[in-house]
Amino acid sequence: MIDCMDTKETPTFLALPNPVTALRKGFDAVANHVGLILFPLALDLWIWLGPHLQVKTLLNALVRWITETAALDPNYKPGMLDSSLELLATIQERLNVMIFLRTYPVGVPSLMAGSLPLGSPLGSPQMVDVQSGSVVIGWWMVLGVAGLVLGSLYFLLVARVTHPEQLKISETLRHWPKVALQTVFLTLLMVVILFAISAPASCMLTLVAQGGSGLGQTALIVLMVMVMWVAFPLLFAPHGIYAYGDTMMVSLRKSMRVTRLTFPTTSLLFLVVLVASQLLDSLWRVPPEDSWLTIAGLIGHAFLATALLATTFVYYRDADAFVQKMMEKLKG
Repeated sequence: MIDCMDTKETPTFLALPNPVTALRKGFDAVANHVGLILFPLALDLWIWLGPHLQVKTLLNALVRWITETAALDPNYKPGMLDSSLELLATIQERLNVMIFLRTYPVGVPSLMAGSLPLGSPLGSPQMVDVQSGSVVIGWWMVLGVAGLVLGSLYFLLVARVTHPEQLKISETLRHWPKVALQTVFLTLLMVVILFAISAPASCMLTLVAQGGSGLGQTALIVLMVMVMWVAFPLLFAPHGIYAYGDTMMVSLRKSMRVTRLTFPTTSLLFLVVLVASQLLDSLWRVPPEDSWLTIAGLIGHAFLATALLATTFVYYRDADAFVQKMMEKLKG
């Protein structure tokens, strides 16, 4: 009788990737390979204690041009540009071209690139004023490429330590040029996408802002939502290159598929990463820039940033496996 009865298969449900598990595994991986924090630590020490390439002369010329152009406007009133000129004065004093070593979307994290320090326990760093625009562009290109190449090695090593079977130094170094090239292609594509969004958006904001501050603020919020809508599917754009050796286009397609099919947990993961990094970055910046205690903050930042990056690689592998199982189940 029992053999003749209809039997129904118990439905199996696939569990979404767990951000908490990814956090634990990511921190464990970096704790077991703590030497990885030397990448962000070394970059921060260089920006902090190394020579500073400044652009004071060029920014002075920009300030004069803005002031003279504004004076020709019949609607100009004294004091209208005070806040803008103050901001330019701060940038002029603190800007260090060395921050171009911090590249996106792939690069070595840096705390000092965001704070732009002037002082150090060793006294004032060596200041070099770059007075030619073409020289500044040249430095930007050289430092940018160097940042991408070093960042690609950093990302590759972090990806490998989250998957110990892949951690073979000789093989990692052999793959480095390939992933670095794919990273350059990805960065150029991101620049094109950013320009395609920002160019028409800036024109739209300018036109809308003329209708009043309320309309301008609304347009800015709409623009931010649009940017987030475009950027979210690209959050894992570099990860396929480093986790699986994918080409740029394959990695982009995987990123869009993973973020779309794991939207709730992926959103939660990046919210946790964003909040943790921003809150703790404020803590790391508490010591004054001319105190040796700042090194403790740099070490803390280096460990946290590396651990959070490792977390995203752990999560990406789990999410990609989840998506593949889902696709197989749907086909079956």
